[in-house]
Amino acid sequence: MNEIGKILIEEAKREKTIEIARNLLEVLTIEMIANKTGLTVEEVKSLEDESK
Repeated sequence: MNEIGKILIEEAKREKTIEIARNLLEVLTIEMIANKTGLTVEEVKSLEDESK
């Protein structure tokens, strides 16, 4: 697989992780979501702010 293909796959994985984190905002704390998804606390807080 070439470098562009790898980049596209990584971007798709990140988008899926963000989608999962958004869904978890209703049931878990920001810290728990960050810990389980690999996102930073700041990234999860940003997702929470976007959803308000």
